[in-house]
Amino acid sequence: MGKHSYSDGFTLIEMLVVLFVIVLCMMLFPLMHIRRQGMGIKMASLYEHLQYAQTMAMRHGKEIQVTMNNDELHYADQVFKLEMRCQGEVLFHPNGNVDRARTITCHSAAHQGSLVIQLGSGRMYVR
Repeated sequence: MGKHSYSDGFTLIEMLVVLFVIVLCMMLFPLMHIRRQGMGIKMASLYEHLQYAQTMAMRHGKEIQVTMNNDELHYADQVFKLEMRCQGEVLFHPNGNVDRARTITCHSAAHQGSLVIQLGSGRMYVR
């Protein structure tokens, strides 16, 4: 009986090392993705608050002033805590329009997001 020499292919240990590295990368990727997505969720929350204030202005037929100061959002005699720092004011007229177009920039840890408010019907979008 002769000795068999296998020189082609991977050994079991080499395959296990490669699989370990792949699994490790797959475990770290969602963590980085969630951190990046967190700012989007916070900006979506700000967007929803502004849409609600715009709806209130149209429903009640009166102007609604929204003020953002650091991590607080003020409108309709209520204060809401934001998990980010924003500065600016928005005035919604009874027809839902805003007083002027603007971009509100918010900061959270190492991330930044912008909310653009357009003239006309007061359309808003997160950038």
